[in-house]
Amino acid sequence: MDISRTTGVSKWTINRIRKEEKNIKARNRGGRPVVVKKITNAIIRLKFRQGLLRTDSDAQLFLRSLGYSISKRSVRRLLRKIGFKSGIKKYKPFISYTNQKKRLKWCRDKTSWTVEDWKSVIFSDETKINVWGADGIRYYWKQVDQPWRSFHVNQTMKHGGGSVMLWGCITSRGPG
Repeated sequence: MDISRTTGVSKWTINRIRKEEKNIKARNRGGRPVVVKKITNAIIRLKFRQGLLRTDSDAQLFLRSLGYSISKRSVRRLLRKIGFKSGIKKYKPFISYTNQKKRLKWCRDKTSWTVEDWKSVIFSDETKINVWGADGIRYYWKQVDQPWRSFHVNQTMKHGGGSVMLWGCITSRGPG
């Protein structure tokens, strides 16, 4: 008997105690049994970190492909349990790879500029205000310690339909 070896008590003593105490069993733990196994949780965590799964719907389809019958609400609860939190995706303008390289070169060229050099620069920006409401909210799932990745952000294109563009600038002397 394993109990005999681990405790150092003879098996006859253990059998006697079992007969005397008939209720010595593993106690039933309260609560609903776990539906998704730990190994499946680890796979889901990995797939989200790699960007192979991005939404709760993706996770639900993946779990259904593994034979689990699980609701979207339970999937969200599971994602929170394994360390993810949801949030609204942020928007950023699309910048091509070529323009990214040009911008980086421009920044590196300006590292030696003085305050006087920067006083001759006009900083400008524009924003799109939708006439017919928001473009819609998109959510993401990300672990708190996980870095921002490209699939956590929505790509946008300038000058979408049904909107007004607002432009402004600022100089060393004030807004313009």
